[in-house]
Amino acid sequence: MSEKSVPESSPTNESSKDDIFANTEQFYSDDPYEVLDVSRNADLREIKTAYRGLQKKYHPDLHNNDSRAVDITQRIVEAYQAIQVEGKTPKTKSESTKTRTSGATVSMEDQAKMWEEGEKQQELYYLWNEFPHYSLSSPGVYKAFREKANKLGVTDDEITEKVRSPKAQEVLRSSFLRKVASFCVDHPEKYREFFKSWREAGINFKKFHEAPIFKETLEREILRECTSIGITFNPDRFLEFVAKWKEFGLDFSYLMDRWEVKHIFETVAYNIYERSPEDFKPTVEKWMNSGWEPSESIMAKYKKAS
Repeated sequence: MSEKSVPESSPTNESSKDDIFANTEQFYSDDPYEVLDVSRNADLREIKTAYRGLQKKYHPDLHNNDSRAVDITQRIVEAYQAIQVEGKTPKTKSESTKTRTSGATVSMEDQAKMWEEGEKQQELYYLWNEFPHYSLSSPGVYKAFREKANKLGVTDDEITEKVRSPKAQEVLRSSFLRKVASFCVDHPEKYREFFKSWREAGINFKKFHEAPIFKETLEREILRECTSIGITFNPDRFLEFVAKWKEFGLDFSYLMDRWEVKHIFETVAYNIYERSPEDFKPTVEKWMNSGWEPSESIMAKYKKAS
């Protein structure tokens, strides 16, 4: 790491306690371990954790490319690279600098590895910065995220652990229910495709499918559609919906007991009786076979038509 003095703009004494740049003396130390705030006995995991934590805290992108953030981030990277390349041998940054200057230790290959590791850490930072909101936005995006994470050394177990976090689960749950509400009412078969595509990407929505809120969402949407369409609502379409969802183990036939649905069945039945008497009887029979219970007045007309 090249030696630099604390820039005049560095607010080491004048800034308020709430200023993230108020206490940054550690980053201008000659000791790379002090820069990362780790002990000399720290293992690789502790060093990496400290490095990533500081990167996330001081990264320029989070501070509108503030010159102080740029300077501090550079020093964090240099400290991390110094510890990596020197294998914890140098006691201070000064000794590390002298060794590199003499050309006795750091080869071109080592320098290339340093840059490669730095770029890798940067990519990992941006990768996790998009998780979970963007990374879990669709099966395709999640699959690409998983592949990239694997290439950067993140194991499937680590990804699974992240996906199981409460925040990620809430994102998945919200996405799942939005999709159900948006297209599954009219096209239950699309739900099968949606469910399958996520499963192939590595996430199983079974627990959301079995949750009460899933059925409640579908019930709310089908009733909303019934009441909004009104007299033009096609009971046959409703019965088709019920039949299709039954394939997934969800029985919505009980909705025919709701007054909104009963009203629509009755209204359409009366319209058929008035406009197409010849279709009235077979239509009523078909609906009754599907579980519909007509009112006494409709039954009276049915018996009369018989």
